[in-house]
Amino acid sequence: MVDSEDMRPSAALVALAATVAAVITSACTVTTPGVAYQVRATATVVSTVTATPQRPTRKAFRADVMERGVTGVLRDDYKIADVEAVECPRNQPVVPDTSFECTAQIGGRAKAVTITVMTEDGEYEVGQPR
Repeated sequence: MVDSEDMRPSAALVALAATVAAVITSACTVTTPGVAYQVRATATVVSTVTATPQRPTRKAFRADVMERGVTGVLRDDYKIADVEAVECPRNQPVVPDTSFECTAQIGGRAKAVTITVMTEDGEYEVGQPR
């Protein structure tokens, strides 16, 4: 019922590379009986981090699955026997509290059927044909 469709990322976000360098310097005194030594240690840490961002995705209804579902609701729930075909728009986004229309051929006449998206998981409500 729901399909994910890749959306193109901007060219600037294709790959992000950063080089992190840190120099750590530490001084300490080491004492043995009668002698003191000054010790200085320097460590250089270099690492490269490459991050590739995930492509943003959006969910979209599969029109063929939606058409079969709407046909089933019209026939089984609304008891409309002469539903001939249903056509729904392609790549309709799954966004709760939005609606769109499918067209049903009922008894040889085109009727609008409002689809209301209920959840981001793809649950929807089928309105009465008009």
